[in-house]
Amino acid sequence: MFLNFAISPFTEYLFMQKGLLACISLSIAGGPIGLLLLLRKMSLMGEALSHGIFPGIAIAFLLFGFWLPGFVVGAIGVGLLLSLMNRFIHERTLLHEDASFSALYLLFLAVGVLLLYSCGGNFNILHLLFGNILSIQNDTLLYMSLMNATMLTLLWIFRKPILYDCFDPTFVFFTRKARWLYHLIIWGSITTLLVLASLAVGTLMSMGLIMLPAITSRLLYKDIGRMIISSSIIGIVTSYLGLLLSFYINIPTGASIITLLGVLFLMVFVSSRR
Repeated sequence: MFLNFAISPFTEYLFMQKGLLACISLSIAGGPIGLLLLLRKMSLMGEALSHGIFPGIAIAFLLFGFWLPGFVVGAIGVGLLLSLMNRFIHERTLLHEDASFSALYLLFLAVGVLLLYSCGGNFNILHLLFGNILSIQNDTLLYMSLMNATMLTLLWIFRKPILYDCFDPTFVFFTRKARWLYHLIIWGSITTLLVLASLAVGTLMSMGLIMLPAITSRLLYKDIGRMIISSSIIGIVTSYLGLLLSFYINIPTGASIITLLGVLFLMVFVSSRR
């Protein structure tokens, strides 16, 4: 009875299988990327970036329709523009970097919503803001898997200098390493994963799928390898349970996954304090 309850939705419905495969792909890539943000103490900066890239997704949607490579290119372009504008304002005013970034990402988010509302209708706004993982198509799933595999390969190749830059950026600076290349790989991977996650849970909650497993695993382990593995496992298991919950109770899938991740974080926090 329990086995039928837990497996039958995925054996009988193709959209549930695609949703689960998408969550597995995002969780595997989200483990190391979420941990990088955590180690660099830039969790909130990543959250702001997830909202700030919305105009890039909106412009790509208006130009190319629902085409994943266009989303990625548009998001990376707007993300770079946001970063450059933030540095320009920070260097010429008394504002701290997080203050100027907050002002800019709110502006970018509002512009993205206005673009979609004026040209695409309210449905498109809701679809991109809150996602719809159960409507992912085969080509989108293929692109998602290829992009995640590319990101993980780059992170593995440059893992040592990227980790050095997290713990001791001064050392990397004085060794005259190509820090710009490592930063480009990190922020390019983060932006790409945010776009992919936005298709599943929307731009408003995409960081939850990346950061909550990493934060929870940080409470459980101190070793980086174990944190990456446990973060990916947490993302896969909670995504599976969230899909089941949304199927049987008829609630939004993305919200159910993020809620379960948040509840798990609180449970681990309470148990670790005890």
